[in-house]
Amino acid sequence: MPGNGRFLHSAFREFSNTDMVEFIEHWGVKTKVERGGRVFPVSDKAKDVIDAFVDALAEKKVEVLTNQTVRKILVEDGQVTGVTTIIPLKPSLVPLEVAEDWIKELQGLSLKNVTATVIADGKKQADDFGEMLFTHYGLSGPIILSLSKVVAEALNAGKKEVTLEINLKPALSEEVLDKRIQRDWEKFSRKQIKNSLNELLPAKMIPVVIDLAFLDPDKFVNQITKVERARLLKQLQHFAFTITRTRPVSEAIVTAGGVSTKEINPATMESKLVKNLYFAGEVIDIDGYTGGYNLQAAFSTGYAAGKATSE
Repeated sequence: MPGNGRFLHSAFREFSNTDMVEFIEHWGVKTKVERGGRVFPVSDKAKDVIDAFVDALAEKKVEVLTNQTVRKILVEDGQVTGVTTIIPLKPSLVPLEVAEDWIKELQGLSLKNVTATVIADGKKQADDFGEMLFTHYGLSGPIILSLSKVVAEALNAGKKEVTLEINLKPALSEEVLDKRIQRDWEKFSRKQIKNSLNELLPAKMIPVVIDLAFLDPDKFVNQITKVERARLLKQLQHFAFTITRTRPVSEAIVTAGGVSTKEINPATMESKLVKNLYFAGEVIDIDGYTGGYNLQAAFSTGYAAGKATSE
């Protein structure tokens, strides 16, 4: 996990992802493993997991209080001074907004097996490979969410230009992709370029890519010059967007920031500053990639805190 992942080592050893699966299956929730090693209820219903928790708590006669606001912390000896050390909250695993208005033409289109690269002031920051989604305001989907923290950090650092480039054909080198295009165009030599890219791109992307490559969509393939083909090639491997901001914290899957891990015992989740004060889950300054890592962090830290308070 990129956000203070080492802090979680003790909690993960105490209650791992395997322990979590065994726990919910004990309470009647059958699971399945899907692509990428991701574990889901067979029913595909998150409520089944919640019901398992509710049943387990009911058996232990645990009182659960919801929608409660913490107004103050009661301390018998002395004041609580260190607990106010809170790392500022910022979104993590959150969609991105872009400057390009034509993004609306791609709304709803999802891509698989592409590489996204974050570039700040001309320097590569990070990249990821997998699936993504275009929205009316910008970019979303697994690899975009995973890169969003890097984007947020670059924007917060005052970088003048933060861009995200998508390589639509990352498995092919520039030379191989160029030869692939030429082979396709040999088959479609008498077609207009707007009708010659169906085997290479989703239909929704074709007019956008052609426009960005400054090509005449009505021009016939056998009339396309080497220079024009090079412009098309560039768009296929460097399909770029200017990032203006992340979506707000309210839309983030998780938040970065919270109570500093330096002030928490990683084995018990107890505050190092105030005895009998425990933390768990997203209130701690931890955050990870999409794919269940943040859920497991919540389960493991909650287990560690619960076990410590019962001893």
